[in-house]
Amino acid sequence: MLERWRAPLVRIVKYGGIDTVLFPLNLVIAWRLTEQGMNYQLATVAGFFIHITIAFFFNYTWTFRSHLPKGWALVKTWGIGATDLGIAVIATTLLKEYGGFSFFWARFWAGAVVFGWDYVLNSLITFKTKPFS
Repeated sequence: MLERWRAPLVRIVKYGGIDTVLFPLNLVIAWRLTEQGMNYQLATVAGFFIHITIAFFFNYTWTFRSHLPKGWALVKTWGIGATDLGIAVIATTLLKEYGGFSFFWARFWAGAVVFGWDYVLNSLITFKTKPFS
C-alpha cells in the first residue's frame, strides 16, 4: 500500500520544496520593489508572480517531468496563481478578523490551504497528472 503513495508523496514534497526555497526570493523582490518606490500591494503581486513563474519551470522539469507545451501551461499556472492570491488574501482576512488568529498564524494556515489548492489544480489542469496517484 505504501508503494501506491510513493510517487504522489515525492511529487508533493518536491512541489512544496520548490515553493519553500523560492518564498524568500518572493519576499526580497517585493521588498526591493517597495524600496524603489513601488506600492507595497503591487510589489507583493509582482514578487508573487515572479515566484510562481520560476516555480513553474522547476515543477515542469523536475516535479512533473512534463512534455506539454510550455507556453500554454505557464498561462494556466498564472491563472491558478491568481486564484491562489485571492484565496490567500480572503482566508488570511477571515482567520485574522473573525477567527481570532494573529496575522502570522492566519497567513500560515491560509498558505497551507493555498498550497493544497495550488498543487491539486496545477497537477490536474497544468500538468495533466492525477495529484494523488
